Amino acid sequence: MTPPPGFAVPDQTRPIDVDKLCAEMPADAFVRGMYMQGVLTLLERAGKKLDGHGPYIAFKEYHVINHVRLIADAAPALYPKEPLRRAMNLLGRDAYGTLVDSMIGRVIFGVLGRDIVRITKLVGKAYEVSGRGVTATLLEIGSNHSHVRIDGAYGLVDCYHLGAFEGLCDACGRSCVIYTKQTDRGGELFTVWSDASQ
Repeated sequence: MTPPPGFAVPDQTRPIDVDKLCAEMPADAFVRGMYMQGVLTLLERAGKKLDGHGPYIAFKEYHVINHVRLIADAAPALYPKEPLRRAMNLLGRDAYGTLVDSMIGRVIFGVLGRDIVRITKLVGKAYEVSGRGVTATLLEIGSNHSHVRIDGAYGLVDCYHLGAFEGLCDACGRSCVIYTKQTDRGGELFTVWSDASQ
């Protein structure tokens, strides 16, 4: 499967300006605390602690700037040998598991098992219950690929959100290649998957 024109495998070594990212975040963008508390749980499991972050209440909404600051601090603590963009990408891989382990996630996704097509069809709902101001729209779905547009996630689609989709593929037992394209309001992800054994 070949991605549409304008897509490429993202360069995870490119520098990332966290202050610029935060300055570009929409004023009405919020994320559920479960994702932020999930990051603290990963740090705790790794025997690491970040001052000035948390605790967070699972279904309380926090401004997305707080989330960006947290993942920008946590990513290098968890993955010190990786460039920041790659570390944020790896941290994003835990997002789908955090959603599925939540009460609302179990209700929405619990019956879908590892059916990646059926799960991907609910990507808009997944973003809707995860916060406000960042949306996902499914543009195309096939038996081995999807095309999703993410709006409101300035500068994070080709790292953190890319990682979230990689985490979904892993949870469904699939290997994948994800191509990205930047847009004015975020970006697009074109994901091609196969059985993990292939």
